[in-house]
Amino acid sequence: MLFSDVGSLPDKEWVRELALPFLSDRTATVSLGRSECQSDSALAKAVCRLILQDKEEIDGNTYLASGRSIGVLREQFINVDGFPESLTLAGEDTLFNLKLRAEVKEGFYYSPNAVAKWMPPKSFKALWKMLFRYAKGDAESGIFYKDYLNRIVELSAFLLGVILSILCFYYSIKRHQYGVLILSAVLVYFAVSPLLAYQHRLKRFALQEKLLAPLLLISSQALGFISGLISSR
Repeated sequence: MLFSDVGSLPDKEWVRELALPFLSDRTATVSLGRSECQSDSALAKAVCRLILQDKEEIDGNTYLASGRSIGVLREQFINVDGFPESLTLAGEDTLFNLKLRAEVKEGFYYSPNAVAKWMPPKSFKALWKMLFRYAKGDAESGIFYKDYLNRIVELSAFLLGVILSILCFYYSIKRHQYGVLILSAVLVYFAVSPLLAYQHRLKRFALQEKLLAPLLLISSQALGFISGLISSR
């Protein structure tokens, strides 16, 4: 059984590459393909750069494939009860992958040439909603707590830095204490420091995407995870 998602366009060799392990090895149970971003939106490309692994970055021993590109024997699909249907919005493919990793002890194949082109939303709002849904699903699944707690800390630092820098700026102008502007500048740097942590993956993008993509990622994932924790009670 080969799976891809709505909003994805598998390459013409996708079926052959994803099915190849099953045809060449009787013990093969799972074939994990890849996703590549296909968009004319610079912001969407930047977001993809933050959430998708490059081909050379993937470790086939731990890789969790998206539902955009995965193959599994029918028997194993039934054994793990398929894709979970209990989640509110999204995240079922990640939980499905984890169930396979936990219950299937052999026959995993990473198929790097089985590529599905992913066409994500283009606008800030649509991208934000998408990542919010993913994070909410992960919270309802009870997975990746450490990663999402980091997002909450990053968002808190950003908001605290912005609020304090505005207050310092207002105070310095109101009281003519212009030396406080230095503190305001320091707080601005503190606010954007969580965004700067992602810049090593965004070197080829313009300044707008370098700032908006991390902000979009941090805020959507932090709030989505919190929403998922609440809905799963």
